Amino acid sequence: MMETIAYPYAPEPRRAYFARLPAAAVNVEQAPDGRWMWGCSYDDREGGFGFSPFEKWGRFAPSRAEAIAAAVDELLSRISRLARFRESGLADRHVVGWLESLRAPRQGDLFGAFQQPAGAA
Repeated sequence: MMETIAYPYAPEPRRAYFARLPAAAVNVEQAPDGRWMWGCSYDDREGGFGFSPFEKWGRFAPSRAEAIAAAVDELLSRISRLARFRESGLADRHVVGWLESLRAPRQGDLFGAFQQPAGAA
């Protein structure tokens, strides 16, 4: 089942256009073979992009935390490329800050990726 980590300050999808606020999301899903697939999306008043985690895209990571980090890297890269073609030339700093917080070291702890085995000290 796909899990979505969405930018917490984004408006409802139907209202995003009118609110002029960006919407960003990271999607992860475990493939049948145990690897993790990832996808991402971004949308603002001037446009956007996105894709879902499907095997056909070939985006795999060995763990959930690494899939999240890869999706964040992809989002940051695409947002910076998109900003180059915008009149302002700037990406939304709040979304970029949120993405950087997802990519922080040991972020997987929040999701249980680095749990210690029982009895380990």
